[in-house]
Amino acid sequence: MDHLDPGSLEADFERMVMEDDDSASQAMLAAGLPIHIANDDTPAGHVVRVHPDGRKELIRFDWEAAARVLGR
Repeated sequence: MDHLDPGSLEADFERMVMEDDDSASQAMLAAGLPIHIANDDTPAGHVVRVHPDGRKELIRFDWEAAARVLGR
C-alpha cells in the first residue's frame, strides 16, 4: 500500500480551500452543516470550524491521523 505524505495532504487541502468560490460552503451552512476554513492568521496545524449559527472554533487537525483514516 502506498503511503500518503501528511505534508502533501495538507498542501492539497490548503490549495483546494484557496480555490473554492464559496458556493459549496454556503450550501453546507444552509443545510445546517459546519464548514472548516483556514485564514492567513490560522495557526499552523489548525482549521476553523464555522457552525451554521455563526459560532467558530479553532480545531487542531492531525494530518497524519487523517492520512491513516483515508488508508494512505
